[in-house]
Amino acid sequence: MTGLTDTAVKIGIAISYGLMGLGFFVILTSDFLSGIWLLLIGWFLQSGAQSYKYQYELTAILSKVRVGDIMNAAFIAMPPEITLQESQRRYFSTYMKSTFPVTDAGGKLLGMVTLKRVMDIDEPKRERLTVREAMIPLEELAVMSANGKGDEAVRKMTRTHNGKIFVCDADGRLLGMVTKTDLLNVANERQEYMQRGLPSK
Repeated sequence: MTGLTDTAVKIGIAISYGLMGLGFFVILTSDFLSGIWLLLIGWFLQSGAQSYKYQYELTAILSKVRVGDIMNAAFIAMPPEITLQESQRRYFSTYMKSTFPVTDAGGKLLGMVTLKRVMDIDEPKRERLTVREAMIPLEELAVMSANGKGDEAVRKMTRTHNGKIFVCDADGRLLGMVTKTDLLNVANERQEYMQRGLPSK
């Protein structure tokens, strides 16, 4: 965290403690309701400052993490040509997952199919519609190269709202996936190392 940012956070926390202290004083000496409001304002201010500090530190840590180093390469992809009925039987029911990447025979990423999208389609139509027709298209997914950084991954996830980063090579072949949980786990792990005075991995 930069000096100015750190100072701003510390000032915010100090003000929050001051407001909470004043709130306790007002409760004990005069106006109970006004004191409660001061306590709440102080608490919200403190929570906001701490939240901003955590978010800033998280971004700083993830800016040094390659998505290729934390991606899950052991994924199961679905072919685009099978029917939605087949996708239920062969993939969703078999592997008990709610989402699958869709790739062609060469491993190129085409999109993502979700159980919700499949179930939202009338059952008779699932017998003839294919995965390609129901999938979320590639242009709506968050796609990155293996050299992309974790902080960029967070921003892309926020924009696409699907909670996954698809890591692809220069030819568009899917190499692996990164989830919000993966990013939080690596950030927390490295933060613990730094707090103990050890170099991050």
